[in-house]
Amino acid sequence: MAPKYIADLLQPYTPTRRLRSSSKDLFVTPKPNLKFYGNRSIQVSAPRLWNSLTDDIRSIQNLDVFKNKIKTPLFGGFY
Repeated sequence: MAPKYIADLLQPYTPTRRLRSSSKDLFVTPKPNLKFYGNRSIQVSAPRLWNSLTDDIRSIQNLDVFKNKIKTPLFGGFY
């Protein structure tokens, strides 16, 4: 559902062998290339936030339900 220019920045995690994490819809978190601003870039922060969500939140297909469920971890100090 993301725009193409954002989807192009994110790479899905595909392990080379069968692992439990292969079915969790994770993204690769690249190593930041800048010391101060690299961690804040969309390429680093978006996969880190997405991968830190629980499996039940990541698997929600309905956008309205996802918005309601995401509020608790984001504003409740989950991160």
